[in-house]
Amino acid sequence: MLATPEQHGLHAARLSVARTPTFVTNRISIEVGEVDMISFLGWSGTVLGCVGALLVALKLPASRYAYVCYLVANALLISYATLRADYPVLVLNLGLTLISLLGLWRWFRTRETRGPVEVSLACEQFARQQRAARAVLGPRYLA
Repeated sequence: MLATPEQHGLHAARLSVARTPTFVTNRISIEVGEVDMISFLGWSGTVLGCVGALLVALKLPASRYAYVCYLVANALLISYATLRADYPVLVLNLGLTLISLLGLWRWFRTRETRGPVEVSLACEQFARQQRAARAVLGPRYLA
C-alpha cells in the first residue's frame, strides 16, 4: 500500500483523482501519483513548441536552436498522442518532425554545401551592396 501525501507531511492541493493510475509498458509498471504523466508530456511539448516559435519570430542568432526545441516538443507530443490514441495529433507531429528536421538541416549546414541558386542570390545581394556603397562613398573608397 502506498503512503498518502499527508502521511509524508505534504498538505498541498490534491487533484480530484481518487486512485493512482498505473501504466504498464513492456513489463514495466509506472505508478503516477499527483502528476499525470500524459498531461505532463502534452504540456511540456506545448511549452517547448511555443519557445521554439518565439525564437524563430525574434530572428536572433540563437533562432537556429528553435528547431532543437521543435524536435523535442514533437517527440513529447508524439508520445502524448500515442498514449491518448489521438491519431490526428500523432500524424500532425510526425509531419512537423520532418519539417523541423528540414529546418535544422538548413540552419546548420555549411556555406560550402549551398546550391547554385543560393550562391547566385548571395552574389547578387553582395553586388547590390557594393553598388549602394559606391553611390554613397564614391568609387575611390571601394576598389
